[in-house]
Amino acid sequence: MPEYYSLNTPEQRANFNELVLERVNAGRRVVVKFESPENHRTPTQNNSLHRWCALVANFLNEAGLDMRKAIREDVDIPWSKYSVKEYLWKPLQEAIAGKRSTAEASTTDYAEVEKTMRRHFGQKFGIDLPDWPHQEPDQ
Repeated sequence: MPEYYSLNTPEQRANFNELVLERVNAGRRVVVKFESPENHRTPTQNNSLHRWCALVANFLNEAGLDMRKAIREDVDIPWSKYSVKEYLWKPLQEAIAGKRSTAEASTTDYAEVEKTMRRHFGQKFGIDLPDWPHQEPDQ
């Protein structure tokens, strides 16, 4: 299981150095992978995605567009934020950006996926999806 450490503050870097030294001195193998997440989605974008998926789920359910009508005709399943993310968002993101994981999406990928989803539901069902949340949502 990978472990992740933020090294933004002197205290975080000191704690990380201490942890690495402890493991090396204990004879454990240590591998460090450096990643620069500037292009990855931000925590705020991730929170907004989850909030928006919940808003879309409620909106589609209230509009009478359950998953059966929007995706599969043989199953009557109400939407949830998880089903919006798995069955709508992720397939579009993969087609647009080539990334299945929302954690791998860049800061600009989210806007493209949202725009495409809006266009699809507008053209196919004549509805305008809820606005994208721009503030940190309450959890």
